[in-house]
Amino acid sequence: YPFMTLIYIKGHIMLYVGKVKINNQIVPVIYEDAWGMSPKDRSVRYIIGKSVFFPLMEHYPEVPVVVSPLDRDVFKMSNLNESFTDVDMLNILY
Repeated sequence: YPFMTLIYIKGHIMLYVGKVKINNQIVPVIYEDAWGMSPKDRSVRYIIGKSVFFPLMEHYPEVPVVVSPLDRDVFKMSNLNESFTDVDMLNILY
């Protein structure tokens, strides 16, 4: 659900805002405060440094070496319409 779903990756929370068409592919879009992105070996850091609406894609054609948020070890989604008694939701918020 747009604007009602939180996405958690280790140390970071994003808000799902909907879907857009990019290069003939429908992809989810999130709103987040992003510092930057790096390749797996962390040899370089591409600085974003602001709050952005950002597509969640497996690979980014502009910079294919960066690790996508979808590749993180921890990736959880929680809907705010659901009860806050969900243990995963409490772990995300605190």
